[in-house]
Amino acid sequence: MDGRLLLEQNIKSAISNIDISELTIGVYMLKVAVKDGVVVRKLVKK
Repeated sequence: MDGRLLLEQNIKSAISNIDISELTIGVYMLKVAVKDGVVVRKLVKK
């Protein structure tokens, strides 16, 4: 991992879709800032 920001999006609702169609196949870290803190999850695009 080289730590580059590839996508940034403001979300207005509790449920939302994120378009990752332009990302290549691989493993990504998804970081979501919420009211109570930050959530980080691994995202695998096949």
